[in-house]
Amino acid sequence: MKQYIVDAFTSKPFSGNPAAVCVMDSWPSEESMMKLAMENNLSETAFIVKEETGYRLRWFTPGTEVELCGHATLASSYVILNYYEKNSTQVKFNTLSGELTIQRKDNLYEMDFPTYELHEIPVTDAMEKAFGVRPVKAVLGLDLICVFESEDIVKNLNPNQELLLGIEGRIQNATAPGTHVDCVSRSFCPKLSIAEDPVCGSAHCQIAAYWADTLHKKDILAYQASRRGGYLHCTLQKENRITISGEAALHFRNHSTLVLVNFSGMLLSYNLPEPYHCFFNYINIRSPRIMNIRTATLNDLEQIANVEAQCFPAAEAATKEEFAERIRYYGEHFWLMYDNEKLIAFVDGFVTDEPDLYDEMYEKASLHNPQGAWQMIFGVNTLPAYRCHGYADQLIQCAIDTARKQQRKGLVLTCKDRLVSYYSKFGFKDEGISDKSVHGNAVWHQMRLTF
Repeated sequence: MKQYIVDAFTSKPFSGNPAAVCVMDSWPSEESMMKLAMENNLSETAFIVKEETGYRLRWFTPGTEVELCGHATLASSYVILNYYEKNSTQVKFNTLSGELTIQRKDNLYEMDFPTYELHEIPVTDAMEKAFGVRPVKAVLGLDLICVFESEDIVKNLNPNQELLLGIEGRIQNATAPGTHVDCVSRSFCPKLSIAEDPVCGSAHCQIAAYWADTLHKKDILAYQASRRGGYLHCTLQKENRITISGEAALHFRNHSTLVLVNFSGMLLSYNLPEPYHCFFNYINIRSPRIMNIRTATLNDLEQIANVEAQCFPAAEAATKEEFAERIRYYGEHFWLMYDNEKLIAFVDGFVTDEPDLYDEMYEKASLHNPQGAWQMIFGVNTLPAYRCHGYADQLIQCAIDTARKQQRKGLVLTCKDRLVSYYSKFGFKDEGISDKSVHGNAVWHQMRLTF
């Protein structure tokens, strides 16, 4: 299997919407594809096999297989036309939504998708409570489209993910007229185990169709106002079809899988499959257990909260609700170590441009900035029975290597006096007692690793 990470609807890495694209000679089991999608923890992982009738394409979120995904289709066409069919300008995929044709036109990849029948539904109190602002209109197709008065409202929404689960639609979209584009939108997907899709192509099969009808024009320039952001060039076609075009940028490609052998409890070497996620398996020869490191989804919430409670006193420990919010905002910045099905250790922390760690960061996951310069480390947790085996060392090194590959300036953490020498061995420098963190009414040293 060859895996590629492609940022869709953008011309530069670290923006747009990342998708994993796996090109294989034959189909693995659905269970294996689902597990890999969970490991990748991206909004979509695409799987491609060239069959007798052509390329077959399937899409998996971390929670389920879906019948259509725009940005992963764009990413898939980018991979096929640049690495497998280099002399072609067109690729066709057989999918659950029928045959999809993608054309390469200069730097744009034009996808031909079906539209969905839309009908207006009443705006409800449940919608208002979920989004925090009352929509002026609601339209339902495969997904819910809630229309708001201005793009500023859409950009500033902080919806309640639990309440979104209770309202209509596969995806809950918020949209408004744009100032410099035809429309501005955001797509929330808790029903698919995704807090927010950075740039959602399939949602724009409906969003663009709505605005084309509303604005009485067939060409719609749309902007997805997520933290990463991206532009979609949409054109309504005849016979219930729509073309959606966008750029793409290769982020990473990996052509191998490495299994690690550990003779002494210390990690010998490993291979990062891509810069967003440091996950791998290694085998400890002293014990037949296989350890797995990966990033977090809401399926890990119960075990994360349990490990935290065993590692920190109540005044310092994050709550289950706080971890749920963290995972929704930055699940890809958790590094979890599993002993088979049991979580035994984890490291987490968000990314920010702020150079110093302060207490509000622990409580407000929304302060996470994917483009930020500094990787913060909020906690290093290992179950008591698994300590002194080097597991925390491996997780910390994984976080360091990920931050380096993502071209951060470095990492920042706080620790108690007794742990200063421990973190120093990774290259962290003690900056003294923190005047910005009194978390749990304790005294903390701030330490920094600068690349």
